Amino acid sequence: MFHIIFSNLLQQKNITPYKIAKDTGISQGLMNNYKNGVKSPTFDNLLKIANYLNVSVDFLLGRTDNPEINKPLTDIGSSSSDSQCQRPNSPPSGDNMPE
Repeated sequence: MFHIIFSNLLQQKNITPYKIAKDTGISQGLMNNYKNGVKSPTFDNLLKIANYLNVSVDFLLGRTDNPEINKPLTDIGSSSSDSQCQRPNSPPSGDNMPE
């Protein structure tokens, strides 16, 4: 499913696998393998491709028809703190619960 969606996006946006490879640091061989369905991207490469194409990972994987839903954060891993990410209004994790 990924390779079909990926190929369609390349055509729609008039982008070559070579261009994405050059701009993202993913090898050209892997990009062609992804496009042709020979291989599936690793999670890291999937994030790079989604960010580059400005779509969500869920869209690339065929889990939604809306490319806007659950877009990846571009600054994941850029924080130097060890804080845990929590959803708004979620209870604190068990580690911080009073006894």
